[in-house]
Amino acid sequence: EALQYESHFKGGDRAIVGIVLGHLAMARQDQGDLDGSEAFQRQAVEELRRLSGAPRLELAQAIIVLADLLKTRANYREAESLNDEGFAILQRLVGDTHLSTVLSLNIRAELFFFQGRHAEGQALSEKALATMKQNLPPGHVLTAFPLATLGTMQTKNGRPDLGEPHLREALAVREKAFPKTHWLVAIVVSALGEALTDQGKFTEAEPLLLSSYTQIKAMLGDKDPRTIEALQRIVALYDKLQRPEAAQYRALLRPQPTQTN
Repeated sequence: EALQYESHFKGGDRAIVGIVLGHLAMARQDQGDLDGSEAFQRQAVEELRRLSGAPRLELAQAIIVLADLLKTRANYREAESLNDEGFAILQRLVGDTHLSTVLSLNIRAELFFFQGRHAEGQALSEKALATMKQNLPPGHVLTAFPLATLGTMQTKNGRPDLGEPHLREALAVREKAFPKTHWLVAIVVSALGEALTDQGKFTEAEPLLLSSYTQIKAMLGDKDPRTIEALQRIVALYDKLQRPEAAQYRALLRPQPTQTN
């Protein structure tokens, strides 16, 4: 309704239209509609690009949100290009320690990691976390992003013992900021379950992996990449335990489209 009012009755202030489109994109992502979310976020970026004058903070923030969404969808090439663009604008406008710049740095860390540049990705994640902790009060909700990223990377790099405390800290932060059933909480629970599995702490890992998968699937749908990853973690657990449930959950995995790199 706000978008219709702004577009039709006030002539369409591009900055406000862009911001409203961004909010619609986030709402669609919370519903598991990645196609709809991407479409709205692309519109948001396009509206903000049409503003006259030098690039604005709102444009840079919209660009990195789109980059983060494309990263989730494994469109790494476009995500990296957009994130680099947004990062450069943010550096110029607000500097290296602004929260948006640090979030963009964390997205770059994830993009590097997902494309096999593991050491570089982890180093950037460590830098993002250190910068946030220097500039935010303890337990600030935004610290959960680099905490979860770093903890997940450490687990996948073969050091789940290092990843576990970062994931527990990220979980504590998010549980204070969101309902326990929110997908942002469940994603960290799933990653923590993986860290525990890789340390042989199967009894603790199993309920975390099962409950988080149920929550992520309920909110994001069974086709979302984060749902699929949560399911893969359950299969990995039962494979290690050599339990028959592995086949049951593996059957739920669907062939995935070829990733765009």
